[in-house]
Amino acid sequence: MGNRYISARTGAIPFASIDKIRDRRCCTKESRSMKEQLPPHNIEAEQSVLCSMILDPDALKEAVSQLLPGDFYTTAHQKIFGSILSLLKKKEPVDLITLNAQIKRDGCLEETGGAAYLSKLTEETPIAVNIRSYCKIVAILVNKIIFYSNIAIRK
Repeated sequence: MGNRYISARTGAIPFASIDKIRDRRCCTKESRSMKEQLPPHNIEAEQSVLCSMILDPDALKEAVSQLLPGDFYTTAHQKIFGSILSLLKKKEPVDLITLNAQIKRDGCLEETGGAAYLSKLTEETPIAVNIRSYCKIVAILVNKIIFYSNIAIRK
């Protein structure tokens, strides 16, 4: 899966229209209107990708080959991924200490939750062996956003 993905979240895309097409499983109007405001995403998969990257050098290579910062739904995860990429460009190791220091240098400590959030990621995440599956989940959701955006734009 060497393809790069264009992040649909960087432009102005009518997500409400996308979700109307995508999600018909909702039972009530209230819950449907809440869902219409959010693009498809999976926070747990994003957390699993980031944790795996911190804990396992092989997982790090796998994730970098499949994802871009804009593929992540939350700004915090985008910034953490970006800081990991910065460490890689400098040929520095990626671990909790170096990543936290890089996040500080990047000036996004508050936005990412800092050391506390990074520690939480590494405590709650499933095993890094499944990195391909985690990346696939994130990438599929990005592709869904792009696909449904194209449908909404054509209408």
